[in-house]
Amino acid sequence: MTRFETCISLHLDVEGAVMLSAFLTYDTEMPLHVRMYVPLIAVFDVPRETIAAGLNRSCPPDECSCKDICLQDAGFGWLQAILQLPWTDPLHAWISRQNLEEFLVHSFAMVPVGRELSDYDWDASFRKLCDPDR
Repeated sequence: MTRFETCISLHLDVEGAVMLSAFLTYDTEMPLHVRMYVPLIAVFDVPRETIAAGLNRSCPPDECSCKDICLQDAGFGWLQAILQLPWTDPLHAWISRQNLEEFLVHSFAMVPVGRELSDYDWDASFRKLCDPDR
């Protein structure tokens, strides 16, 4: 198992301009997803391709249909992240484009695009399904 984790700052769109830490994890055992953990708020498993696409194009502001997180270019090196929370209205936050790009570059070095499932251990995954305590 190979894992890469980094901490990024989220600048929340709430009264008083709150800044939180969020932890991004890429694990080669889950090569299609990035885990985003925002302490005391939520854990999101976001498709890596969704994050990469969000760096290159924005969802239309009023038509975002992303499941957990939607990224929109906010200009000046920032991305607006719209986090879909199950118990409340979406949470709007800002993330440094550079931090997210650096994280993705590292994840693509670990598992290049198109190779996510070619090196995947299907037998181990099947054994885990049959015996989750393994």
